[in-house]
Amino acid sequence: MNGLLIVAHGSRKQPSNEEVLDLTRQIRLLAGGVFDRVVCGFVQFAEPTVESQIEKLVSDGVENMVVFPYFLGSGSHVSNDIPRLVQETASRHPGIHIRVTEHLGKLDGLQALIFDAVRKFD
Repeated sequence: MNGLLIVAHGSRKQPSNEEVLDLTRQIRLLAGGVFDRVVCGFVQFAEPTVESQIEKLVSDGVENMVVFPYFLGSGSHVSNDIPRLVQETASRHPGIHIRVTEHLGKLDGLQALIFDAVRKFD
């Protein structure tokens, strides 16, 4: 079984977290046939946490997991915290394959998406 974990920062303001939860629901609708489970987890300030979501995916039977850091820059969460959280949790589940993708800011096509969004204001 394949799972996708979208990792976001988390906020003390629940409307910000709801945006990530909504995005996750939309991706879940697109992911049929590719990912059996799609969830999100937060690094801090919000729940569910990254660790709890990895545990949930494992308990749901996910054996292959992709972790997508929903961050624009490669700050300490992307460079240190997410890999550490994944490694710590994964070490309790030998046989589970977890891959961490490039963060959002590194995606090809992001520049064009931003330009398309702002060029109408020219």
